[in-house]
Amino acid sequence: MTFLNPTALLGTLLALPIVVFYLLKTRPRRVPVSTVMFWQQVFEEKKTRTLWRQLRHLVSLLLQLLWLSLLLVAVADPVFTSQARQPRRVVVVIDTSASMQATESDGRTRMDAAKVVMTDLVASLRAADEMAIVAAHTSPTVVSGLTSHPPTLTRLTESIRTTDGAADVPAAIRVAQRLLAKHPNGEVIVVSDGCFPQATKLAADPGVKWSQVGSTPGNVGITQFQVRRNVSDPLSYQTLIEIRNMNDNAAECSVEIQLNGRLLDVLPLSLEPKEVWHRVLEQTSAEGGVLTTKLDLAESSADGSVSAQPTTLNALAADDEASAVLLARKSIPVTLVTDGNWFLQRVLEANSVVELTVATNPPQSLPSDRILILHRNVPDVIPAGHVIVIQPNSSTDLWERNSTIDEPLIGQQDDASELLRHVRLDNVLLPQVSEIVPRGEHQALIETVSGAPLYVRFPREGGDVLVLTIDLEKSDLPLRTAFPILLSNALSFLSGHSGDMMEAITAGQSTTISLPPALLRSDGNTTTNLSLIAPDGSQRVIRAAASNELVLTLDQAGVWKLQAENLQPADSAAEDSAHSQELLLACNVADAQESDLQLATVVSTTTEASAAGPAGRPAWMYLTLAAALFAVVEWGLFHRRWIA
Repeated sequence: MTFLNPTALLGTLLALPIVVFYLLKTRPRRVPVSTVMFWQQVFEEKKTRTLWRQLRHLVSLLLQLLWLSLLLVAVADPVFTSQARQPRRVVVVIDTSASMQATESDGRTRMDAAKVVMTDLVASLRAADEMAIVAAHTSPTVVSGLTSHPPTLTRLTESIRTTDGAADVPAAIRVAQRLLAKHPNGEVIVVSDGCFPQATKLAADPGVKWSQVGSTPGNVGITQFQVRRNVSDPLSYQTLIEIRNMNDNAAECSVEIQLNGRLLDVLPLSLEPKEVWHRVLEQTSAEGGVLTTKLDLAESSADGSVSAQPTTLNALAADDEASAVLLARKSIPVTLVTDGNWFLQRVLEANSVVELTVATNPPQSLPSDRILILHRNVPDVIPAGHVIVIQPNSSTDLWERNSTIDEPLIGQQDDASELLRHVRLDNVLLPQVSEIVPRGEHQALIETVSGAPLYVRFPREGGDVLVLTIDLEKSDLPLRTAFPILLSNALSFLSGHSGDMMEAITAGQSTTISLPPALLRSDGNTTTNLSLIAPDGSQRVIRAAASNELVLTLDQAGVWKLQAENLQPADSAAEDSAHSQELLLACNVADAQESDLQLATVVSTTTEASAAGPAGRPAWMYLTLAAALFAVVEWGLFHRRWIA
């Protein structure tokens, strides 16, 4: 046995005044009395009790010396010699994944239980021991470096919060092992519910100890929620919903769908055990915004009453709501210049977002938001603005027209381009196409096997130009569904409304965001400050490069906002809306692994072997309790006149 604070034993000198006070006798005070006859009897009784009085003094003295000894030894912090020579280095990995938000039968979450375990581990530290804390987020985060200060560890433990995504526990364990730095008495302790794929494998590692929290409650959750515009009808949209019942019992629930807070539909569901329910719903609206779905679970009791959101069947609330961003569809003014093509005109008229104007000659000038479509006849100089050219019959400043190509074969198609989304022309009949040779910068979207462009884009500062060289009257392209989709993609791209969906992000996963031009404008700089606002209102500033792409990892379910700081509008028309320009990002749990709260088979190995004393408490704590007990005993014996 040794002491970590041996200087505290100097307090044994306090025993000297205690003994001195007990040895000192009070000198009797002389008082004149009329007779000693009555006092003589008292003196005789006192002689018979002298031995007991001395014993009472001795017992009181021993109790107080024992109390002082216990207190001093506790302050000296005794440990076994083997423990003092072998200080521990402990790194605790805490799982912060969405499943740790699950509510157990006692009303506490799994994270609450994990913090209780962490508090016990901190209390088991000896003076020479060190501890660090690593939070297993999407990427590991060192919450506390190695320290021997329990209050700091306790405070930082309370600051740990769960996320709505999956946790990379294996990566956090690797960080913990690096913190150990091959310490001879190093320990890695994982506090988790084990609801991740590698849990069973990692638990078999002898170098990692486990403390598993949680029971096996059921859950019903939304595991997929996406929305996109219909390819053939820009005003309609399709909503994909997937709901899983992870219970061993059937569940009755309802799904509520809202658009910008306005109720659209309520679907009652009856889910069998382990059932996966998914539907694609179609609705119509030109309005964009936030589409939200909410899951309400109800359980009937024996008396017929209904209780909402029972924790026995739905322990995780984070996956009961999901969001998606529906892209708005604004009207697109289009001017068609043609000498007559029934198919082309009807396709444009059938597009519900197109405001069509038909003309036989190109207009002298066009508003900046209007798209010009030229069929066959083209001027020598393509006018400024966004222009679509179909079957050009002459050369211009952007290309030189040679002759025609008979029955060409398609050799290459840029499937990654937004202009060719959901479009394939491999089986289209092409009797004849115009052969053009591009001048200057261009992007070939579709080429023949000989390299002649069939569909080409000319990027310009004043507006892009798209050229389709196919003869619509001889080809069967106008009869195929690819033709209206091709035109719809072109109109959306040129009008700045490209894309039929903005995919909802899975919490915890890195994703690449394409920034709109409004968030890229800056006063001559290559970057601009962007504010990323989380669903809980917290905000952080990030620097976005002018490459209009941004890689983000969102760890909180809900709708995020990406706004430009100090945005300088390009013109007075945009000045009023400069402060309202923002990009909405929907983030959901959307992870069946996190929604499934069934615990993995992991044996907890954090036993008393890792503790400093019995039941995981240091010896000084028990000595302090014993000292307090003896103080109470001494106080009670004194008041019952058993000791002096």
